[in-house]
Amino acid sequence: MSKTATARLRVCSVIAVMIAGGLIATMPRALAGQPASYQRAQTALAQGKLLDARLDLLNTVHQHPNDGAAHALLGQVLFQLGDPVAAEREARKALAAKFEPDRSLALLLRCYIAQGRSVALLHDYPIGTATGAKGAVIAVARARANLVLSRFDRAKADLQQAATFAPDAPAVYYAQIDLAFATHDLAQVKAGLAQAAKIAPGAPRLLRRQAQLDLTEGKPADAVTILQQAKQKDPSDIKTMLLLVQALSSAGQIPAAQAQLTEVLKFVPHSVGAAYLQATIDVNSHHWHRAHAILQRIGGAAKQVPGILYLQAETDEALGQPATALTAAQSFAAQAPGNVGAQMLVALLAVQTRHYALAQTALDHAAKAGPLNAQGLDLRAAVDFHEQHWTEARADVDQALKLDPHDVAAWRRLGLLDMQEGAFAKAEQDFKTTMQLVPPHATGMQVDAEHHLAVAALFANDIPAATKAIAQLNTLGGPMVAAPLQAQLAILHGDLPAAQADFERLLKANPKSVQAQLGLARIELLQQNQSAALDRLTKLAALHPAQPRVILALVGLQRAMGQQAAALATLERAHRHAPDDAQFVALILEQQRAAKQFQAASGLLATVSPSVRAQPAVLVQRAMLAVDQGHLDSAALSLQAVLAANPDDIASRLALAHIDVARKHPRAAVAVIKAGLQRDPHQLSLMEARVGLAQLQQGPSGAQHQIAQLNADPSHQPQATLLEGLLDEQQHQWQASATAFTKAYAKNPSPTLAMNAIRADLQAGQHPAALAMLKSAIGQFPNDVALSDVNGSLALDQGHLTAAAQAYRHSLQLAPQDTVALDNLAWIAGKQGKADAVALAQRAYFGSPLPQTADTLGWILLRQDHGKAPPAQALTLLNAAHAGDPGDPSIAYHDAVALAQSGATAQAITILEPIVGPKAPAGSHRFADQKKAEALLTKLQHPG
Repeated sequence: MSKTATARLRVCSVIAVMIAGGLIATMPRALAGQPASYQRAQTALAQGKLLDARLDLLNTVHQHPNDGAAHALLGQVLFQLGDPVAAEREARKALAAKFEPDRSLALLLRCYIAQGRSVALLHDYPIGTATGAKGAVIAVARARANLVLSRFDRAKADLQQAATFAPDAPAVYYAQIDLAFATHDLAQVKAGLAQAAKIAPGAPRLLRRQAQLDLTEGKPADAVTILQQAKQKDPSDIKTMLLLVQALSSAGQIPAAQAQLTEVLKFVPHSVGAAYLQATIDVNSHHWHRAHAILQRIGGAAKQVPGILYLQAETDEALGQPATALTAAQSFAAQAPGNVGAQMLVALLAVQTRHYALAQTALDHAAKAGPLNAQGLDLRAAVDFHEQHWTEARADVDQALKLDPHDVAAWRRLGLLDMQEGAFAKAEQDFKTTMQLVPPHATGMQVDAEHHLAVAALFANDIPAATKAIAQLNTLGGPMVAAPLQAQLAILHGDLPAAQADFERLLKANPKSVQAQLGLARIELLQQNQSAALDRLTKLAALHPAQPRVILALVGLQRAMGQQAAALATLERAHRHAPDDAQFVALILEQQRAAKQFQAASGLLATVSPSVRAQPAVLVQRAMLAVDQGHLDSAALSLQAVLAANPDDIASRLALAHIDVARKHPRAAVAVIKAGLQRDPHQLSLMEARVGLAQLQQGPSGAQHQIAQLNADPSHQPQATLLEGLLDEQQHQWQASATAFTKAYAKNPSPTLAMNAIRADLQAGQHPAALAMLKSAIGQFPNDVALSDVNGSLALDQGHLTAAAQAYRHSLQLAPQDTVALDNLAWIAGKQGKADAVALAQRAYFGSPLPQTADTLGWILLRQDHGKAPPAQALTLLNAAHAGDPGDPSIAYHDAVALAQSGATAQAITILEPIVGPKAPAGSHRFADQKKAEALLTKLQHPG
């Protein structure tokens, strides 16, 4: 997930507790007869001149070594200047001089904590018999030591005891507030601030904590105002100045924050807190390398300042080191277990590094503190998306957009979800919105969004939008980023040489580019050069023996060429290189099952790790293998495990219901389908299964009753309106089916209902009714591509070529890469002898290389040859079309013509005899070129 303005939770309170802590409320007062140097020091402190005060106090204690007040004040100044070791020495001298023992003891104990000696403090200073002010000082110090050690319960007990010693001591209230901050109990923080305000209104320490609360609640501007007031009251307080730097940085006032920090560094040039804040400013200014250098220097203090780990994580991620960033984030979360920002950072980095289980755990921890914000919902949607929990992912995205309609990550995820569901036009709009919301400086996010927009537009057949997006992607990311999509666009335009040039340019720039090699292999296949594609993919697989895209492409080609043994060998080799890749295991099992190698499949399952056996894809194959072997109970268990991991897997849910029926457990089957409909009430296939189960159990009346129930539930609409017509259609009751669809259309018109009614009318032989429905539907839905294509097909069936062409051209206006329209327009143009026939056929075939489109292109190329020896491309295309769809007599006839013209008479006769010869099956003589096929067979069998 990319960074956005809202996707980062700045951990403002991490150092704020350390900055705001303290026990000494005021400086030691001047005593009568004290030297002038002491009084000058006090004046200097009032003016914020810490270094001058230190010099005067050093002179004082040198001249008056037994002056307890001077030692106490010097200790406080040294503590402020970040020298707790020297401050401890002065505190002990003040105690030895018996100067205000409680205050001197408080300073001494603060020095313990500042030096990281919290455990020593707890050992050296038990409360024992101390009471009153001294008891309160020790109890508060012990509470702060336990707070540093994250022993929150012990800290709370210490403070309860301190309150019994000195119920109105401000230090007790401040420590209670700091404990509430550490445990993220903001209600208790506010209550503590209210109590402290009654005792010491306007005190700098009170103002600091009020500012800390504002920072925690995301109000840095308010914190700046309060801290400026505190600084005016005590200009020598380093803690106030450090917190002011934090507030200015969080408020986006980077120059002011830097100026304030520069002032602080004059006093404490070696302060860890100041260095931390400098790193924070550098992170906010995106000076990643400078921040990284600072954090490397002060990393040893991460136990005292957990925020260092947070900044390390953020900086490492920005520098392209997500794995080390995740390690730092996990350490930060361990030190701040109740910090929501810590858990969110872990989740973010875990998603980026694909540690989805870790991300889910972190999000669960964050959710304990309250409902997830938009960022948390985005991250949970990413986890759900990876786990294929589509319903939960969409719910999270929808909720995130309700919380923040400008959430870039949510819009991007919504686009991916729509792409996954095949709603490409909607995905295209999602990515357009994403592009509008991406910050201008976020080039990486812009490239990502523009790339997805181009892909969605290509799938949605929106060629103008795809062309524009690819051009923009070329500007943002450079030619090499845009080249693969530019090549895809060229293929859709039917320009294979341009696509080949794009991929070759990409390969020249990056000789190791897998994408370029796969693209060139695709072009070779479109050119019907299978041997070249096979050679290229075989070499590529040798270099990348476990790369999924490479292996799947090679296996797909080997299977298409009938090389089943080679395909299995490729998969087994990939499995050896990546034994934990469940996809390879599932594909091997699928192929072994197809070859009825059940023992080999069982043996493979026995050798893979338990984690691989538990993967959904493998579980599905385990279930199918169990079905193959007649072990239905075992199959049911495997599919139940699939649904437990991925409850949105419709195919597995339907398979489980089918198996339950076979096991004579119809109630279990109904329960499985009901559970699916509760998750997705609009899933038509589940509703059909529900109706089928009712018919199985209760007959036709039960099915009708179930249909009525589903239609009565608004959550199943509009899909449920199809059920009655589909039930009649399954029983081949075409007239009843058409009537049902027509009635449903009258109540709730939709293109889907119209298409079903038209199909049923045509099957019932009711052409006038089909045409009437088509006319009505097109009038109501003029921009529906499917209806436009049907309009063209009906006109074509009636021989109205001009009307058909007009309808198909309308389809192309709506969807420029509509395969049906392109293919039929090419056929019409070829029949009419138009020059654009080949170009149209190429666009259809290159965009969708199916047997039908290969046949159209091959036939047009053959016809252009006027009976001479056919071009090699035409013969290759027609051979491939017939091999891909051997049952289509028209395609078979075209292939026979090409073979006959090439001199392969015997092969042509072999193809023609099953479709028009004496032994052809009854009813098979029903295609447009039947008489021509019969004449060709006679000519070939009786030449001369």
